[in-house]
Amino acid sequence: VGQVQLEISKKSKRNPIQLTTDFVDSTGKILDVKKLFVSQKIFKRIKLKSDTALENMVLVSKVPSCFESVNPRLNRGFALPKALKVQNIVLDRMDLRDDRLISFFSMKKDATFYHPLQVSFAGKCINLETSIEAMYDSRVYDYHLANEYFKIKK
Repeated sequence: VGQVQLEISKKSKRNPIQLTTDFVDSTGKILDVKKLFVSQKIFKRIKLKSDTALENMVLVSKVPSCFESVNPRLNRGFALPKALKVQNIVLDRMDLRDDRLISFFSMKKDATFYHPLQVSFAGKCINLETSIEAMYDSRVYDYHLANEYFKIKK
C-alpha cells in the first residue's frame, strides 16, 4: 500500500500569528546557549506577532532537556525581573508541569511571554518545540521546531 511522506510546512499559507523564541537573561539580553552553565536562571522569551487581537489562544512551551521550570507557585518570592515584562497578554489560566508550560490567554497584536527556567544538568541537551494555536479556529497556529543541540557546562 502506498505511503505519503508527511511534510511540515508553514510556507503555503500566511498564518494570522507568528511565533519566535530565544533565551534571555534577567535584563532581556539574548544568551548564547553554548555558554550556559548549571544553576543559571534564564528565561525563554516567546514573541508573538499578529495583525489583529486574538482570543482563546493556547501556548505550549516544552522544557528543554537539562532545564527545569521555575514555578512561581512554589517559589513565593519569585517575580519576573523589572526588565522583563509580559506584554499585551491577558492570562486566563497557566498550567506549569515538569516538562512543559501550558498557557491559555487572549492577546493584542504583538505580545511577549516569558517562561522562567533554571539550568539543572550538565551535558548534551536539546531545545524542544514551542507551539501556539487558537482553540476554536484551526487556521490560527504557529510553532517553533528548531531543535538545536548544545552542551551545558558544569
